[in-house]
Amino acid sequence: MRDTPERHHNAADRTVKDIRRKTRKRYSSEDKIRIVLAGLRGEDTIAELCRQEGIAQSQYYSWSKEFMEAGRKRLAGDTAREANMRMERSIFGKIAKYMFILFNIIMLIALIFLSPSIDEFDVSSPELYKNEEKLSQFMLTGTLMYFLFFVWAVGDLILGVWVLCTRPKK
Repeated sequence: MRDTPERHHNAADRTVKDIRRKTRKRYSSEDKIRIVLAGLRGEDTIAELCRQEGIAQSQYYSWSKEFMEAGRKRLAGDTAREANMRMERSIFGKIAKYMFILFNIIMLIALIFLSPSIDEFDVSSPELYKNEEKLSQFMLTGTLMYFLFFVWAVGDLILGVWVLCTRPKK
């Protein structure tokens, strides 16, 4: 087989393309971003910018499109992440919450243990008022119950405000 000029022409074209492919300038992502941002600033026309950078306008527009799509995806991802993110209390908030629960349990237990002693007294019986010892026990138990409810109310108010102030914020 003889070499035809057509064959030489195709082989030469392939060789030139391979050389161009291997010697083509590769742009880093920082360079692409810099070029796209320069085009968005609008100080120079896109054609002028592309001439200065040595790229085709079509290359600039494809980079610009990739840049915008990446920004849009990133912003959409952040919104989804914020919507799915569960807010948690700080360590002080957790301590406040558990102290509030523990305080209410302790006060409830104290109320349960003091209640049977009140049932021992029959308020309608005149003997209660004649026996000074039973009357003083009754008054002491009543005073303790009043004090218990007062401490419970004030403690709940203070701890409740603390829990409210340490709740997670958006």
